[in-house]
Amino acid sequence: YHMDGPDLRMTHYCGANNQPRLKATELDEKAGTVRFSFVDVTNLPKPEAGHVHGAELQFHGDREIILTFTFKAGEKLSYERIDLTRAP
Repeated sequence: YHMDGPDLRMTHYCGANNQPRLKATELDEKAGTVRFSFVDVTNLPKPEAGHVHGAELQFHGDREIILTFTFKAGEKLSYERIDLTRAP
């Protein structure tokens, strides 16, 4: 995660050996949600190869984050949810 001028960006260094780059396109401070949309990807062997195509961060208090990746392979979408909790 990093700032690029006024934009919040995310690069995902994927186990699929590519690097999708995304941009925060929706921010709901009240709900604690940030949604990232696909911009481009490096090291993709062919356009239909699997890659992260979107992401969402949900902040629940100061101890929990839910990270959901949207993965695209061809025209098929799948989702991976990762629950992160800060240790006491």
